[in-house]
Amino acid sequence: KMTDASMFYGRSGMIGQIMEMICLPNSERMNYGRAVSLYGQTRTGKSSLMYHLKEGLKEKYGERILIWDMANIGEIKVGEDANDYLVNFLYTMLDIGAEAIDENSRICAAVEEKGLEPPLDLIMEKPFSAMNYFTSYMRKLNHVLQENNCIIVLFIDEFTYLHGQIKSGKLSEDFMKFWKAFLQNYCVFAI
Repeated sequence: KMTDASMFYGRSGMIGQIMEMICLPNSERMNYGRAVSLYGQTRTGKSSLMYHLKEGLKEKYGERILIWDMANIGEIKVGEDANDYLVNFLYTMLDIGAEAIDENSRICAAVEEKGLEPPLDLIMEKPFSAMNYFTSYMRKLNHVLQENNCIIVLFIDEFTYLHGQIKSGKLSEDFMKFWKAFLQNYCVFAI
Protein backbone atom coordinates (compact mmCIF):
# COMPACT_ATOMS: atom_id res chain seq x y z
CA LYS A 1 0.00 0.00 0.00
CA MET A 2 1.39 3.39 -1.05
CA THR A 3 0.83 5.85 1.81
CA ASP A 4 3.22 8.60 0.70
CA ALA A 5 1.06 11.17 -1.11
CA SER A 6 4.01 12.41 -3.18
CA MET A 7 4.46 8.90 -4.62
CA PHE A 8 0.75 8.36 -5.26
CA TYR A 9 -0.37 10.05 -8.44
CA GLY A 10 -2.80 9.61 -11.30
CA ARG A 11 -5.77 8.67 -9.13
CA SER A 12 -6.90 12.06 -7.80
CA GLY A 13 -9.74 12.19 -10.36
CA MET A 14 -11.09 8.85 -9.19
CA ILE A 15 -10.80 9.87 -5.54
CA GLY A 16 -12.61 13.14 -6.32
CA GLN A 17 -15.43 11.27 -8.09
CA ILE A 18 -15.97 8.95 -5.15
CA MET A 19 -15.86 11.83 -2.67
CA GLU A 20 -18.53 13.65 -4.71
CA MET A 21 -20.69 10.53 -4.61
CA ILE A 22 -20.55 10.58 -0.80
CA CYS A 23 -21.42 14.26 -0.40
CA LEU A 24 -23.41 15.63 -3.30
CA PRO A 25 -21.64 18.51 -5.10
CA ASN A 26 -23.00 21.97 -4.30
CA SER A 27 -24.84 20.51 -1.34
CA GLU A 28 -24.23 19.85 2.31
CA ARG A 29 -26.33 16.69 2.14
CA MET A 30 -24.68 13.31 2.50
CA ASN A 31 -25.61 10.68 -0.08
CA TYR A 32 -26.76 7.67 1.92
CA GLY A 33 -27.46 4.18 0.69
CA ARG A 34 -24.85 3.82 -2.02
CA ALA A 35 -21.89 1.58 -2.68
CA VAL A 36 -18.82 1.74 -4.89
CA SER A 37 -16.89 -1.35 -5.81
CA LEU A 38 -13.18 -1.28 -6.61
CA TYR A 39 -12.42 -4.43 -8.53
CA GLY A 40 -9.21 -5.49 -10.21
CA GLN A 41 -6.18 -7.70 -10.14
CA THR A 42 -3.91 -7.83 -7.13
CA ARG A 43 -1.14 -5.25 -6.83
CA THR A 44 -2.94 -2.63 -8.98
CA GLY A 45 -3.31 0.00 -6.25
CA LYS A 46 -6.80 -0.62 -4.84
CA SER A 47 -5.60 -0.56 -1.22
CA SER A 48 -3.54 2.57 -1.86
CA LEU A 49 -6.57 4.22 -3.45
CA MET A 50 -8.68 3.34 -0.41
CA TYR A 51 -6.01 4.72 1.94
CA HIS A 52 -5.82 8.07 0.12
CA LEU A 53 -9.60 8.21 -0.18
CA LYS A 54 -9.91 7.82 3.61
CA GLU A 55 -7.36 10.58 4.15
CA GLY A 56 -9.17 12.87 1.70
CA LEU A 57 -12.52 12.21 3.36
CA LYS A 58 -11.11 13.03 6.80
CA GLU A 59 -9.58 16.24 5.49
CA LYS A 60 -12.63 17.41 3.54
CA TYR A 61 -15.52 16.33 5.77
CA GLY A 62 -13.99 15.98 9.23
CA GLU A 63 -16.57 14.98 11.82
CA ARG A 64 -19.35 14.65 9.25
CA ILE A 65 -18.08 11.17 8.43
CA LEU A 66 -17.44 8.04 10.44
CA ILE A 67 -14.95 5.77 8.75
CA TRP A 68 -15.66 2.14 9.59
CA ASP A 69 -12.70 0.30 8.09
CA MET A 70 -13.31 -3.44 8.27
CA ALA A 71 -10.11 -4.08 6.30
CA ASN A 72 -9.77 -7.57 4.85
CA ILE A 73 -12.90 -9.52 5.73
CA GLY A 74 -11.08 -12.73 4.97
CA GLU A 75 -9.79 -12.38 8.53
CA ILE A 76 -13.26 -12.68 10.06
CA LYS A 77 -13.58 -16.00 11.85
CA VAL A 78 -15.57 -18.65 10.01
CA GLY A 79 -17.67 -20.85 12.26
CA GLU A 80 -19.36 -24.21 12.20
CA ASP A 81 -22.62 -23.12 10.61
CA ALA A 82 -23.95 -20.38 8.31
CA ASN A 83 -24.97 -18.12 11.22
CA ASP A 84 -21.49 -18.06 12.83
CA TYR A 85 -19.88 -16.02 10.06
CA LEU A 86 -22.78 -13.55 10.03
CA VAL A 87 -22.57 -13.10 13.81
CA ASN A 88 -18.82 -12.49 13.60
CA PHE A 89 -19.31 -10.10 10.65
CA LEU A 90 -21.91 -8.05 12.57
CA TYR A 91 -19.81 -8.06 15.74
CA THR A 92 -16.72 -6.92 13.83
CA MET A 93 -18.64 -4.15 12.08
CA LEU A 94 -20.10 -2.80 15.33
CA ASP A 95 -16.79 -3.08 17.18
CA ILE A 96 -15.00 -1.08 14.49
CA GLY A 97 -17.93 1.33 14.42
CA ALA A 98 -17.68 1.89 18.18
CA GLU A 99 -14.01 2.86 17.79
CA ALA A 100 -14.89 5.30 15.00
CA ILE A 101 -17.64 6.86 17.11
CA ASP A 102 -15.24 7.26 20.05
CA GLU A 103 -12.83 9.15 17.75
CA ASN A 104 -15.55 11.56 16.56
CA SER A 105 -16.29 13.95 19.44
CA ARG A 106 -19.51 15.30 17.93
CA ILE A 107 -21.13 11.93 17.27
CA CYS A 108 -19.68 10.44 20.46
CA ALA A 109 -21.40 13.17 22.51
CA ALA A 110 -24.70 12.66 20.66
CA VAL A 111 -24.55 8.87 21.13
CA GLU A 112 -23.71 9.24 24.83
CA GLU A 113 -26.58 11.70 25.29
CA LYS A 114 -28.99 9.06 23.93
CA GLY A 115 -27.37 6.30 26.04
CA LEU A 116 -26.69 4.28 22.90
CA GLU A 117 -24.22 1.40 23.21
CA PRO A 118 -23.42 -1.20 20.56
CA PRO A 119 -24.84 -4.59 21.65
CA LEU A 120 -21.52 -6.42 21.35
CA ASP A 121 -21.98 -8.62 24.41
CA LEU A 122 -25.56 -9.50 23.49
CA ILE A 123 -24.53 -10.50 19.97
CA MET A 124 -22.00 -12.97 21.35
CA GLU A 125 -24.21 -14.21 24.20
CA LYS A 126 -27.29 -14.76 22.02
CA PRO A 127 -26.01 -15.26 18.47
CA PHE A 128 -29.40 -16.49 17.22
CA SER A 129 -30.71 -12.95 17.87
CA ALA A 130 -27.64 -11.10 16.54
CA MET A 131 -29.46 -9.64 13.55
CA ASN A 132 -32.25 -8.27 15.78
CA TYR A 133 -29.75 -6.61 18.12
CA PHE A 134 -27.77 -5.22 15.20
CA THR A 135 -30.87 -3.82 13.47
CA SER A 136 -32.21 -2.22 16.64
CA TYR A 137 -28.88 -0.52 17.34
CA MET A 138 -28.43 0.67 13.76
CA ARG A 139 -31.95 2.11 13.66
CA LYS A 140 -31.19 4.21 16.75
CA LEU A 141 -27.72 5.19 15.52
CA ASN A 142 -29.26 6.17 12.19
CA HIS A 143 -31.41 8.80 13.93
CA VAL A 144 -28.31 10.30 15.56
CA LEU A 145 -26.48 10.38 12.23
CA GLN A 146 -29.40 12.02 10.43
CA GLU A 147 -29.77 14.66 13.15
CA ASN A 148 -26.06 15.48 12.72
CA ASN A 149 -25.94 15.17 8.89
CA CYS A 150 -23.29 12.52 9.29
CA ILE A 151 -22.56 9.38 7.28
CA ILE A 152 -20.79 6.09 7.87
CA VAL A 153 -18.30 5.33 5.13
CA LEU A 154 -17.78 1.60 5.38
CA PHE A 155 -14.57 0.25 3.85
CA ILE A 156 -14.40 -3.48 3.18
CA ASP A 157 -11.45 -5.09 1.46
CA GLU A 158 -11.95 -8.40 -0.37
CA PHE A 159 -15.76 -8.22 -0.35
CA THR A 160 -15.74 -11.02 -2.94
CA TYR A 161 -14.79 -13.42 -0.13
CA LEU A 162 -18.44 -13.32 0.86
CA HIS A 163 -19.36 -15.06 -2.39
CA GLY A 164 -17.07 -17.93 -1.42
CA GLN A 165 -18.60 -18.10 2.05
CA ILE A 166 -22.10 -18.25 0.53
CA LYS A 167 -21.08 -20.92 -2.02
CA SER A 168 -19.49 -23.08 0.70
CA GLY A 169 -22.59 -22.79 2.91
CA LYS A 170 -20.74 -20.90 5.66
CA LEU A 171 -22.92 -17.84 5.03
CA SER A 172 -26.59 -17.86 4.18
CA GLU A 173 -27.67 -16.77 0.72
CA ASP A 174 -29.89 -14.29 2.59
CA PHE A 175 -26.78 -12.26 3.42
CA MET A 176 -27.09 -10.28 0.19
CA LYS A 177 -30.68 -9.37 1.09
CA PHE A 178 -29.38 -8.12 4.43
CA TRP A 179 -26.62 -6.18 2.66
CA LYS A 180 -29.06 -4.47 0.29
CA ALA A 181 -31.37 -3.52 3.18
CA PHE A 182 -28.38 -2.32 5.25
CA LEU A 183 -27.32 0.07 2.50
CA GLN A 184 -30.85 1.27 1.80
CA ASN A 185 -32.01 1.79 5.38
CA TYR A 186 -29.07 3.44 7.10
CA CYS A 187 -26.74 6.43 6.74
CA VAL A 188 -24.09 4.31 5.05
CA PHE A 189 -21.92 4.57 1.96
CA ALA A 190 -19.91 1.38 1.32
CA ILE A 191 -16.63 0.98 -0.56
